[in-house]
Amino acid sequence: MAYDGYYLTYKADKETNERFDQIRKKYPSFRMVKINLEDWADPKIEQAITKIATIANTKHFWIIDPDVKVDNEFDFSFETDKWDENLTHVWNCDERNVFRSVVGVKLFRTRDVKTNKKSHITDAYYLTGEYKEHKTKQVNYNPTTEIYDIFFWDKGYGYKELNKLKEKHTVNTVKGKTSLAVHKKCRKQTKTDFYYLIMPNTKIYDSFEFDYSFAFGLDKEKQKVVVWKKENPDTKLAREYHGVGLFPKSGPLFTNKEYDIFNFKRKAVYEKESASSDLPFEVIKTDDLHTFDHKVDSDMYWLVHEDVENFNSDFYPMNYDRVFVHNFNVKLANGKDVCNGVRLVPTVGATVNKQKDVDQVVGNVSKREGSILEATIDKSYQYQPNTSGHPVFYFDEGMYSENTEKYKKDKNVTVLTGPLDKSYMKAAKLTKTKYFWAIDNDVELLEEFDRTICVDKYHKSHFHVWPKINPYTGFIHQYGGLKLVPAEAIKHLKPDSDKLRKMSFKNKKSIKSETVRTRDIPYDVVMLSYQEKEADANYAKLLERVPNAKRVHGVKGIFNAHQRASEIADTKMFYVIDADAILLDDFKFEYFPTVWDEDTVHVWKSKNPINGLVYGFGGLKLFPTQLLRDAKEWRVDFTTSISDKFKPMPATANYTAFNTNPYDTWKSAFRECTKLSSNVIHRSKQDETNERLEIWCTVNNGAKFGEYSIAGANAGRKYGTENAGDDNALSKINDYDWLHNKFKENTNG
Repeated sequence: MAYDGYYLTYKADKETNERFDQIRKKYPSFRMVKINLEDWADPKIEQAITKIATIANTKHFWIIDPDVKVDNEFDFSFETDKWDENLTHVWNCDERNVFRSVVGVKLFRTRDVKTNKKSHITDAYYLTGEYKEHKTKQVNYNPTTEIYDIFFWDKGYGYKELNKLKEKHTVNTVKGKTSLAVHKKCRKQTKTDFYYLIMPNTKIYDSFEFDYSFAFGLDKEKQKVVVWKKENPDTKLAREYHGVGLFPKSGPLFTNKEYDIFNFKRKAVYEKESASSDLPFEVIKTDDLHTFDHKVDSDMYWLVHEDVENFNSDFYPMNYDRVFVHNFNVKLANGKDVCNGVRLVPTVGATVNKQKDVDQVVGNVSKREGSILEATIDKSYQYQPNTSGHPVFYFDEGMYSENTEKYKKDKNVTVLTGPLDKSYMKAAKLTKTKYFWAIDNDVELLEEFDRTICVDKYHKSHFHVWPKINPYTGFIHQYGGLKLVPAEAIKHLKPDSDKLRKMSFKNKKSIKSETVRTRDIPYDVVMLSYQEKEADANYAKLLERVPNAKRVHGVKGIFNAHQRASEIADTKMFYVIDADAILLDDFKFEYFPTVWDEDTVHVWKSKNPINGLVYGFGGLKLFPTQLLRDAKEWRVDFTTSISDKFKPMPATANYTAFNTNPYDTWKSAFRECTKLSSNVIHRSKQDETNERLEIWCTVNNGAKFGEYSIAGANAGRKYGTENAGDDNALSKINDYDWLHNKFKENTNG
């Protein structure tokens, strides 16, 4: 395109944006110019074009008039010639616009707009003065319908109605904890001047087409918000403005409260017609009126006891009251009214801290005796308020020192140090409120929790556990970390440390809390190095990935090095990476085992640069810290023998660059093939072992020092075969001095 192009518009509705985007696909240099129309008598076209002339970079510039639709075939690469370059060129529509001016596509000479009077511009709109007209059918005056983006606030319900809406309209979902947060997201995402926001507890009527048009010629910013009435679906009476609103993209925001209840006062247009009704509340017949975790598709639901008959469900609270649990009356067989039997419960965030009684009979009980509804309902929900709160204990098992120091400074937490079974028993004896809170030493609390909560009578002997999330993925991977423990159960059961750590009790309740959660503290990562030349460089690379990675260097003996690593590790499990290991770019230290696998050695696969094998040789390892600290002897293959539990991980974490010099290459191959040929690797499969051994001894992909790898592999196979079953002879492969002498002997080095 030879000239700059400008697309004029009074509005930024969806259709206008689509037209502009279509032109931009073919002519990317086109720009949209938004004109704020404040006065019917002043379309502001002259001012806009005059301003455009000051920024245009070409000797001519294109103008597409507001509400003009241009076919894709229109040629914006057109150029003037020396005979007509002084003229304004026009491609006019067949009809005039609402201002009775001639609209279409125009090509102005930049210098003329800058130097001539405004009449030079108006000449092109009223066909006065000099101009050149090009006949065309590709330019049409076609005002757009003001269609604005539609958003649905996703709170976890209302999906059935949302799916119906999507059959007719394009609806975007947006999530947020507060009204203000949702409106901020809508403003950021919308491409139109205004946007509709639908509350999820709303049924939009079929007659509502999302096609509201502002009074033309008025400044939309002065009209601010448009809201419609919402009806009770049973009585058809409109009680409040709510359900759906049309909101401006720019301008001052309202408060959460104002958005919540649609209280915009004079800053809104209040339409007389109803656009929606409440979604009917689902009814759950039950004998348990104290459990509030039912999954429904409405913002509230009825809990109706099975003994209640003739239930009347036409009550719909105002939106500002829907955070409360509503308790209703039923009429007993003896004629007495009692507050029991029926509750209206918020789907999200129901709590005993927000309740209200409604003095209205909504059903009756014909059962004359033996009904639980004869007395007023216990309104304490699942948790009973306790003003003193339950004591909080932090259990220090000798690791996570930084976390421990933090809780030692917390005056509201008692730190107990030692074995879990003894510490829990001590906590139970110190507890005077029947329950105590337990914080594990391997987690951090993400939110403060209500320490005054007690469990209801249905779960008085349960161990309650809260969600525990992975610090890297943010996902819940198990429950634990924070627990509410019945003191009498500890005294009676006398559980051991393992049972407490795993919370393996029959009476255990997982609390699916959205706010109170704990997060695992990441495991330590330790590099082991001895005399490898590349160790410093590889450790520097590791620090880029794991800034707090630790290192054990120069400790003689593999067993001693591992034990030293377990001593400097301050987490219950820790990763070990060898000095010759290079982590793959896509590997992340985001794995956390469940409590059932915390005594298991985990080994990730590694890539061999010489023979292409991919398995645990040289791979990243995750060790149980205490298990390694307590180890008294080193077996030939320590990794698979330190624990009765061994878990090969399916992913590949690194490649092992052991081929940095002749000796290290030979040594690594010799040690591995001694293990393979002597069958000391626990739980190995013989056919798999034989295949790996053969590849070690024969395959060289041309990598550096590959010949030393094959020499070491064959020497190791011979040594392992000859000394199979001789632990003293086989243990020498962990003696670096002996290995160095063996290398010289084998290679004449």
